[in-house]
Amino acid sequence: MEKGKHHPIINFSDILFVYKFKEGEIKHHTIPEHTLLYVYSGELTVNYQSHKFLVKKDECIFLARNHNVWISARAADGVEFKSAFLTLTRNFLISYFRQIDCSILPSEKAKRMPEVMKLPNNLHMNSLFRGLVTFFMAWEKPTSQYMELKQLEGIKTLIDINARFCINLFDFVSPWKIDIQDFMSKNFMEDLTLVEMARYTGRSLSAFKRDFKGISDLSPQRWVTRRRLQEARRLMEENNKKVSDIYLQLGFKSYSHFSTAFKREFGFPPTHPQKEIEE
Repeated sequence: MEKGKHHPIINFSDILFVYKFKEGEIKHHTIPEHTLLYVYSGELTVNYQSHKFLVKKDECIFLARNHNVWISARAADGVEFKSAFLTLTRNFLISYFRQIDCSILPSEKAKRMPEVMKLPNNLHMNSLFRGLVTFFMAWEKPTSQYMELKQLEGIKTLIDINARFCINLFDFVSPWKIDIQDFMSKNFMEDLTLVEMARYTGRSLSAFKRDFKGISDLSPQRWVTRRRLQEARRLMEENNKKVSDIYLQLGFKSYSHFSTAFKREFGFPPTHPQKEIEE
């Protein structure tokens, strides 16, 4: 780790990250691992899909792995913004699960926690992050063993808050593997490659293709295109949205690409679909 006030990111063993935000700057983050984001001072806004979360001093938010969020930060009460991200890495979670007390696990019918969730105020979480702040404030790197202890503390604190976090954290095992149809329905507007779809649902590429055949005869790419077109039609018919307002939002690269795909799918151009139906 090299000292320098202008570095945007300070990385401690790929587990603890300290981000330096400019006032009012909005950053897009793809969350590669389950993450706890803690605010030491100032306040943070996290936008995820249609949800908006305000995280203030001494508050923490859970960000599930393989999701995209938009983050902006600002000073509050005259104090600059400071925060840290603690990642709960997949390898560490796998190791932890092998030794877990099965009595703490929720039932197989329990539902997973939200992908992004502001956590209730918790003394254990505050203690975890207050213990970390001394290191990056002094530009001292904690040992890998110490960081593993902090990951362990983070996992236990989440499970103490709600045992259903096990479903999110251990989604690499049955019965909690990520449901492909649910994932695709929530993320069809994201620009994901087939490899990313597989990785984000905790599968190899071959396993993803095999499992996807269980929900559709279409290829994953064709399924995404059809779902986007269905959403476009719904927005135009029910919400009276203009084509120019939605085609980019829905992931189409150009109007001509969208228009051609729409006409191929429904048999008429996207300008006034409802009118075409009535005629």
